Amino acid sequence: MKDAHTRHPVASLSTNEAQPTSLAPNLALLVREARWDELETAWTELALGSASIGPALEAVSAAASRREVQRCLPFVRQHAEILGGASRAAEAAELLGSTMLLGGSPGELARLLLQNAEAAYSIQPFWEIYREIAGLRENAPDMRVVWRTFRKLLALEPGRVLYHAAGWGLGQIEGVTLAIREVAVRFQSGRKDRFPLQTTVDIFEVLEPHDLRCLVVRDPAELDRLLQSEPLEVLRWVLLRNDGKAAQSAIKLAMGTLGVDGTRFTSW
Repeated sequence: MKDAHTRHPVASLSTNEAQPTSLAPNLALLVREARWDELETAWTELALGSASIGPALEAVSAAASRREVQRCLPFVRQHAEILGGASRAAEAAELLGSTMLLGGSPGELARLLLQNAEAAYSIQPFWEIYREIAGLRENAPDMRVVWRTFRKLLALEPGRVLYHAAGWGLGQIEGVTLAIREVAVRFQSGRKDRFPLQTTVDIFEVLEPHDLRCLVVRDPAELDRLLQSEPLEVLRWVLLRNDGKAAQSAIKLAMGTLGVDGTRFTSW
C-alpha cells in the first residue's frame, strides 16, 4: 500500500499570487530604482499585512538582477521571523530558501531556514527521509544544493509532471511510496516505471504547474487551443525559458518538448 503523501504548502508557492497592500506591489520597483529607505517601509508593511510572499520574492529577484541581494537580507530575515511567528513557517522557509538560491549568503540565512523548515515539515511522514536525502542539516557543505534538492523532493506529489531530457520525455507521478523510497511514474508513451527518490531528483526536472509542457500530459486540447489562438503566449513561455532571448534553434528545441516539431513547427 502506498504511503499517504500529505499535500504541503510549498506545492502552491511557485505561483505566489499576491494579496496586495497599498505598498507591497511596489517592492520590485523600489529595488530597481534603488529607493532603499522607502523599500524598508514598504516591505515592513507587506510583512505585517499578512499578504502573500509573492511581492517579496519579486523584489529579491529584482535585486538579484542588480547583484544586490545582500541589501535585501535584513528585510527578508525580518519578514521570515514574522511569518514564522504567525504559523506560516513553510512560507518563511520558501522566502529564505529562494533568497539564498538567488545569491543571498547561506551564512546569514541557513540557520533561520532550517528552523522554519523543521517547524513546517517535521510532523510530516516524509520529513526524516527527505531531510536525509537532501542533507538538510546544520553546517551542510553547500546549503544551496541542499535546499534545491529538498524543494524538489517536496514537489514529488501525485499529479506533478516530470521531464526527462535524455530520452523518456514527459511523465506524471502516480504515487510516492515512502516506505521503500520510490516514485511511480507513467510516461506519455504509456510506459510505467518506478524510481528511487534519490534517482528521481537526480535525473528528472519537476515542472511547475504553469509550465506549458504539463499540458502535453494533462490537457492536450488546451495546448492545441493555445498554439492556435494564443501563439504569442506560447512564444513568451519559450522566451522565459531562455532568459528573455532565443534564437530559432532554441525556439525549435523548446517547441519540440510541446510536440510541435517537423512540418508542424514550420506551420506554427
